[in-house]
Amino acid sequence: MFQSFRLDLSSALTGQARSGGVRGDRSGTVLRELLIAGQVMISVVVLGVAGLFLRSLLAVERIDPGFETEKLFVIPMDLGSQGYQPPQAQEFYRRVVERVAALPGVRSAAVATRFLLVGGGLRNSVTPEGQTAPAGPTALDLTAGLNTVGPGYFETVGMPLRAGRAFTANDRVDSPPVVMINETLARRLWPGQPAVGKRLRLGDDEQYLEVVGVAADARYAGLREPPSPYAYRPVLQSFSPVMMLHVRTEGDPQPLLEKVRREVQALDPALPLLEPRTISQVRNFSIWAPRMGAGLLAFFGLLALTLAALGIYGVLAFAVGQRKREIGIRMAIGADRRNVLGLILRQGMRPVVVGAVLGIGATLFFARLFASLLFGVGAADPVALTGAVALLALVALAAVFAPARRASGVDPATALRQS
Repeated sequence: MFQSFRLDLSSALTGQARSGGVRGDRSGTVLRELLIAGQVMISVVVLGVAGLFLRSLLAVERIDPGFETEKLFVIPMDLGSQGYQPPQAQEFYRRVVERVAALPGVRSAAVATRFLLVGGGLRNSVTPEGQTAPAGPTALDLTAGLNTVGPGYFETVGMPLRAGRAFTANDRVDSPPVVMINETLARRLWPGQPAVGKRLRLGDDEQYLEVVGVAADARYAGLREPPSPYAYRPVLQSFSPVMMLHVRTEGDPQPLLEKVRREVQALDPALPLLEPRTISQVRNFSIWAPRMGAGLLAFFGLLALTLAALGIYGVLAFAVGQRKREIGIRMAIGADRRNVLGLILRQGMRPVVVGAVLGIGATLFFARLFASLLFGVGAADPVALTGAVALLALVALAAVFAPARRASGVDPATALRQS
């Protein structure tokens, strides 16, 4: 018993004792700390980048598209493939809208050449009356997207009007040519002035069109794309053989998809119809890529976090096992459980702090490489970085605490008797 306590305390406390000494092999300690710091750094990078993409995805999902995406679906129709002439096609559009709108559960229906969130279509040059090109800060080659729409379109898609009126059945080929524009185009052409009543030309057409209404801006080419200049023509004045039937329902549109298809094909059984698509599906598809990227990064971030926690726990558990004699000595000369617990926690968290600092720097570097893929969030977003470090710190603290708690429960006599 006496022999077991005959230790050179100076040698033990300075790491010169055998494997049961206070600090053990210094190089082994440094290597373990480097491994922990490296794991933590990688975890912070992956978690930080994942946080940036998750924040970007949330920003995209919060975007107001400028119209109501719920309870709305479209069915593409190509009358040109069936040899319809303009008068026949216009009558077909009128009848199909009338029949579909009369279905129980349908609030309204309208036709348009394009549906939103999937591309603005071809651009047309825009020239206001009295100018050879837009004046002021606008570009000489100002262009606008164009959609040909039927009566009731703006009500059906839930796009508010800011000024003037929407198209009606009276906007026919034998009536004055009219056009509607969005807020962005109105500001570009006539800043600070009312646009309703003004006239403009689209493309190479020499005919001037009177602006009868201004619609709210909407996302035409995707949620991430800012609103761009846009114009609308009435279908009765600008024929198109390919149209999209837009249907607004009272409730869930799914039960009505097949009913609407039957109503359309009842007018022409030979007309090929593509699969109906709800606008919610279109919206979800438009953010599929950022959602998938954020999901994969979050998965790998959690994987890295788990591996880091296991690594920290394993390294510290091994280190504590190697330092049982040191811990026994400290407790024998007066250290209590709290002192030992604090010592192990401080030493265990030291490489974690170093790795976290290095990880923040590395995250800022890599985030700049992905900056063009982010939306509504900067590469140095403090929320994402703070969240990644805080999550890693909590997990690391839990991983360090278990070996530290075990170390604080070492029995000094038992530890000192070990050779």
